[in-house]
Formats: sequence, C-alpha cells, structure tokens
Amino acid sequence: MAGINDKSKVTIEFCIDWQSNEASHKDYFFAENVNFWRDCFTPEIFAKLQGRKKGERVELFYRSHDPVGQYEIKRVHSVKKEKFNPYNLIDRKIIPRQGRFYPQGIIQDLPGVFQVNSKPCRCIKVKNGFLEIDLNHPLSMYPLSISALIHDVRQENVERGGRCEDWIEVVTGEGPGMQACYSGVPTDFSDENGFGRKDNLPDKKFYSSPRLVHHLDSCARSTVRDIHNNFLEDKGAILDLMASWDSHLPETFSASQLTVLGMNLEELKANPLANHHAVQDINENPSLPFRKEMFDNIICTSSVEYLTKPIETFSELARVLKSGGVCVMTFSNRWFPPKVVSIWQQLYEFERLGLVTDYFLKTHSFGKITTVSYRGRPRPQDDKYYGAFPYSDPVFAVIAKKT
Repeated sequence: MAGINDKSKVTIEFCIDWQSNEASHKDYFFAENVNFWRDCFTPEIFAKLQGRKKGERVELFYRSHDPVGQYEIKRVHSVKKEKFNPYNLIDRKIIPRQGRFYPQGIIQDLPGVFQVNSKPCRCIKVKNGFLEIDLNHPLSMYPLSISALIHDVRQENVERGGRCEDWIEVVTGEGPGMQACYSGVPTDFSDENGFGRKDNLPDKKFYSSPRLVHHLDSCARSTVRDIHNNFLEDKGAILDLMASWDSHLPETFSASQLTVLGMNLEELKANPLANHHAVQDINENPSLPFRKEMFDNIICTSSVEYLTKPIETFSELARVLKSGGVCVMTFSNRWFPPKVVSIWQQLYEFERLGLVTDYFLKTHSFGKITTVSYRGRPRPQDDKYYGAFPYSDPVFAVIAKKT
C-alpha cells in the first residue's frame, strides 16, 4: 500500500476539535483531491503527512492558535451605528445585534474593507450609538486541534496548472467558530419578526398532503444516521419530533419504542420503525401529549428551522426527556421557504448551530452540549442535483444531555 509522497493525490477528512464556554465542537471537512505537488502545506504539516497510508489518522495541530492566528485587539474597530448600511448588499432593513455576523462590506469606514467585501465580521458590542466590529477569525480565541484521517492515496502524474489550495485555510474558513458566543456573552438572536414566516397560516393546510420524499441526499442521510449512532444509546423509548416516514436511525437500532410526532398521519404510518404515532401542530400548541420523563432520547431531523415557539418547545422536550437523556437536533441548508422562520434565513450556516445551542441553554435544563458539522463530502451520483452541486448537503447537529 502506497504512502503519501510529493506525487500523491489524497482524500482526507479533516477535523477541527475545539471548546467554547458553552459547548464542545467538532467540525469535519472532507477533501477529495488534496494535491501534494501543487497545494500549499507548511513544511511541518507536509512532514507529518509524508509516508502516511490509507486509514491512518494524523494530528496536525494540538491545542494551537497557529491555524488561524492569535486574536489581535487591533482588529477590533469602533464605528458609528449609522455606518452600518445593509442596503449596500441586501434590500431589507437589518438592525445590528451583539454577537451576530454580517458582511464586512455593509459597514462603512472599516480600514482596508471595500463595499463589495462579503467576508463576515462580528458585531461584538452595540452601545451609545457605536458598534464594535471584530475582524478577527472567529476561531482565533480558541486553541484548536486539527487531525487528518487518510481515506485514500493515489499516485498520479504531475499536472501543470490548476488551482492551488491552502487546505488549512479551506477547512477553517466559511464558518467554523461562528457557533460560539463571543467571550461567553450570549448572542442576541432577537429580531422584530424573527419567528415570522412568509406563510403564517396554520401549518395544518400546508402539510395536509403527504410528502413521501427525502429532504436530504443519501450521503447526508447516512451522516445523520451516523450522528444518531454515535450519540444515542440503543435502548428504551425514542421520540422523533416533527417526524415523517424516515427517522434516520441506524438499521441496527432496536429501541423498545419509537414515537413519531408530526403533521401528517399518512407519513407517520409509513415510518417502518414507528410503533406510536401522534399528530400535532407544535407551533400552534407546544405542549407535548406525553407524560413527564417518558423518553430516553429525542431526535429531530431537518425541522428545527420551522419552530415559531422554540423556547416553549425545547422546555417541553426537557419535561418529557429522562434525566441523562440525549436530545439530537440535526439540520442542513435545505427547507420549505414558506415555512422557515425569518431568523433562520438571516444567519450564516454556522450561526444556526449557535441559535439551536441558545434554545437548549434558555431552558436551563440541558448541559454537556456538543455541536458537529460535516462539509465537503461528494454528492451522490443518484441525487437529482448531481452535476449541479459538487458537494453533498452539509449536515449540522447540536446534541445536548438533560441535566
């Protein structure tokens, strides 16, 4: 079996492992064509990967600030609130909120930033007519451990031209770090119409016809099953909240009871693992029809973005979950536009992990929170969007244990 050398193309799954005040985090990035004769690596990283073979895991950084650089106070800037001009890039009014991320280009007078710059920055304070804007990388406050799992090593002829990637920059870019609060201060997710929707009519009509379709591609669904397998114990009673005909549980699971609660009875009865069904619009009535501490685990897949009363709903989840039980919320970047809540669409993808974490924390009933993300996996060839989008649907999850 060949090891990595300077003529290799390699498939690597990178993992960033880090800890914030409120949660532990693992962010995975699947890189299919890491090119060792063209891509950028420091000599230290190249040396660690040299000779490694399929199946080996390599620790590239251990509790280090090197991947994104140290936090620098000089990169925090104070600007007048009127310099926040969201109309530069978008056509709706946005009020800056503490802890939230916005495109740099909508804020005037930031040094070295032009109007077309869409790279995110963080508003860390709103006070006395001024904003404090942080241009540091959102991971720069945390020591990071980054590992590389070698999935495949191929020896190929050296190519000329092509794109050169800095893989550490790719892996740490586009969002990791945004899910954490700034310096332990809760992010302000309030909004004038944050939990309003384009279609504010009762959900009963929208979900009256069954939709026996998958909402994620097969690779993403497999990732959700893996998350459930990794974090849930195969025992006792499970509640699948806002469920449909597929609960995304591993085939090996043998839970004594799977209760599915959703909006369409035909969908719920088509679920082959379910042995209890409940139809309820929890946006209309968040009170769950179950006794206290009835379930060992709770799952919710691709539905948390539709909750219009999330704190009430999460409080109910805490009531019906046994002490020590685990609740897993998974989601992607696909949804029904008429029914998704406004705040969800305003946030960057990784900020949504922070929003769901906030839901758990506001119940004061959950602890040991973990967030995980998976990006970059290849889109399955049998998916209808194959060819249009190179990557599988990203998967994000927030896992919390009832205290």
